[in-house]
Amino acid sequence: MDRSMEEKVQSLLDEEELVGLTQKLVRIPTPNPPADYSVIAPEVKRLMDEVGLEVKVMEGAPGKPNVVGLWRGTDPSGPTLLLDAHMDVVPAGEGWDVDPWAASIRDRAIWGRGTVDMKHSLAIIICVARALKRAGFVPRGNLLLSATNDDETAGQFGLKYVIEQGLQKEGWPLPDFHFLLEPSSWEVNVAFKGRVWVKVTVEGKSAHGGTPEKGVNAILKMMELVKRLMAMKRYTHALMPADTLNIGTIQGGERPNVVPDTCTATFDYRFVGPYSADQAAQRFRQVIEALESEDPEFKVSEFSVFESRDPVEADPNALPIRLLREVVRDITGRESRLSGSLSAGNSYWSLKKGLTATMTGPGDISIIHTNKEHIPIKDLVEGAKIVAAYTVRYIG
Repeated sequence: MDRSMEEKVQSLLDEEELVGLTQKLVRIPTPNPPADYSVIAPEVKRLMDEVGLEVKVMEGAPGKPNVVGLWRGTDPSGPTLLLDAHMDVVPAGEGWDVDPWAASIRDRAIWGRGTVDMKHSLAIIICVARALKRAGFVPRGNLLLSATNDDETAGQFGLKYVIEQGLQKEGWPLPDFHFLLEPSSWEVNVAFKGRVWVKVTVEGKSAHGGTPEKGVNAILKMMELVKRLMAMKRYTHALMPADTLNIGTIQGGERPNVVPDTCTATFDYRFVGPYSADQAAQRFRQVIEALESEDPEFKVSEFSVFESRDPVEADPNALPIRLLREVVRDITGRESRLSGSLSAGNSYWSLKKGLTATMTGPGDISIIHTNKEHIPIKDLVEGAKIVAAYTVRYIG
C-alpha cells in the first residue's frame, strides 16, 4: 500500500506547533465547575476557521457551546470520521509543584491541568487537520472535528447534543467512526461500564443523645443499608474489573447529643451488566424493600436516580477499530491492547445511537485529575502521527 501521503502529512506535523498550541489551550482555564467557555470556544472556532473547515457553534443550551468543523470528502458514499475532544477540565485542586494553568515545560513534558485530560488531544486534532491541508490531502470521506462542553460533569449539552440534534440540524453527516482521543496510552477501549448515581434518605426518630434507645438513629439505619448494598453480587467482564459501589457523600445529624432523625447518602454504582441502568437501580430498590420488610424502624423517605448510563460496547472486530490498532502498531511498534473503561465519556452517545466508537489516545490515564498531570512531548508528537496516519487511511 502506498504510504506516501501518510509520510508527507507526518513530515508536516510540527513539534513546536503542537507544543505551543497545547500550552495555549491549557493557559485558557476551563475548570468545570464553573464551566466558562467564553474564551476557549471562540479561540477553537478561530483555529478551525483558519484550517479552512466549515465551522458551526452548536449550542446545546445558553453558555454550552460545541465547536464542530467539517471537511467534506469527494465521495458522498465515503465514510465519515469524527475526531473528538472536550474543552472542559476538572478544577486544579491543591498541591501542585507548578502553576497548573501555566503549561510549563519540565523534563520534556508539558505540566498542568488539562495537559492529559484533554487539551493535548484538542491541539492534536487541529494540528493534524492543518498538516493534512498543507499536504494537499484530498479526502474521499468526510472529516469532523469536535470540541465539546461539560464532559467532566456528565452534561447533557455536549457531544450528546451534537450527535442527537446538532449535526442533523446542519444537514451534516453522522460519524461512521467516533474517535474519542481520551488518554489511555493507546489501549483501545471497546467496553464501558454503566453507572447509576443514587440518592437515598433514611428517616429515623430524634431523641436525647443520652437516651438513644428512645429514638431511631437514622445514621445507624443508613449503615445497615450500606452494608447490604456492599454485599450485592458483583458481576465481571473479560475486559473490565468487577462492579464497584462508592459511597460518595453522607450527611446526617446536627449535634452529638441528639439522635439523628435523617441521614442522606449518595452512591456511584459502576457495573458491567448483564443488566441496564434501570435494572441496576432496581437492585438498590430490592435491597431497600428487603430491609423495610425485616425492620419496621427502617424507613426510606427519598430514593432518586440523578444520573444513569447503560453499559455499552463496540465491536472489537469492526473495520475502523481493527484499522486503528493496525496504525498504532505501525507507528509505535507496539500492539494496542483491547480494554474496557469505567466510563465511556463522549463515546457513550455514539455507541447508544448504534455508531462505532472507541476511546483511546496518548497520555497516562492514572495521572488525570491529579496534581501530577503532564504530557511528555514525545507522546504528544507520536499521538499526532497516529491520528494523521489513521485519518489518511480511513477517509483517504
